[in-house]
Amino acid sequence: MSTEQRNAYDHYLRGTYLFITLPPLERSPDHIGTSIAPLYKQNIIDYNTALLKHTERFATAHRDVNILTFDAHAWFNEILDTAEDYGFTNITGYEHGRLQFDKSDECSDASMLRFCECTDPTFFWFNTGHPTAHVHRLLAGAIESELKRASVF
Repeated sequence: MSTEQRNAYDHYLRGTYLFITLPPLERSPDHIGTSIAPLYKQNIIDYNTALLKHTERFATAHRDVNILTFDAHAWFNEILDTAEDYGFTNITGYEHGRLQFDKSDECSDASMLRFCECTDPTFFWFNTGHPTAHVHRLLAGAIESELKRASVF
């Protein structure tokens, strides 16, 4: 059990624990087609395997909590493999978000520089390693569906 999980559990946070696997970041613009991509892919697979084993051990040892997993790795691969079904026509490049400094702009924050959403919905990647807000919305919907499916009312 990680320190964070132990701390949460020891402080009586006993509802539902959600564990999410890492996505296939070797398919991001920063890594696709590079010599490091196969190693990166294997490291992610190894991490996800360890996470799922850990999750099983945690569930066995803590039967008073509900343990859920979401396979973001499989979800990302499915979306990337069938990208056009989701309106994505560019899954290897990216569109830089706009940087905003002007506080009067709708996309700025008074305390820090922030990125705006990718304005082209056909791009999967926002930059070299992060998906667009559109992908995040799809992912949130998939996780929400999984949480609803697993809920006991």
